Amino acid sequence: MRSLLDSPVFSAYKSKPIPIYVPSQNSDLFSTEDVKTILETTSATNWEGYTAKIPVISSATGRETWVGNFRGLLEKALCECLLEPLRWDAVLSESPSLLQAKGISDVSITPFASTAASNLSSVLTSLENLTLVSSASARKKHHRWTRHNEWL
Repeated sequence: MRSLLDSPVFSAYKSKPIPIYVPSQNSDLFSTEDVKTILETTSATNWEGYTAKIPVISSATGRETWVGNFRGLLEKALCECLLEPLRWDAVLSESPSLLQAKGISDVSITPFASTAASNLSSVLTSLENLTLVSSASARKKHHRWTRHNEWL
């Protein structure tokens, strides 16, 4: 995680660790009260004024998700991480549609703490008019999941 935060793309941004130490979702272990408790460790005012610059894909539906501001997005991510199962099948089936709808032709997959990149790469290589770019090349060009640098 430190390497990701120190990368050129993220180094200009501040981060704050949140207390999640469980590698899987389990609604029997966590509740919405746990989400609220975690969110209380951050200032609502600071997060409500920010919006995402890149699309966020739901780990539960595989679809692009948005809830209005970064605070809401953080709450949604926490709910999905702690309460809902990770649906790689949905992410893999929805990704091609999302990329095609956005007119994205170059994609770089940069995994961290995951081996899922190979599955996503396999799905995306089947698309016409889409080029998988190496992660190193994308970092040099400063665009990931972008079309003409719209989102970054």
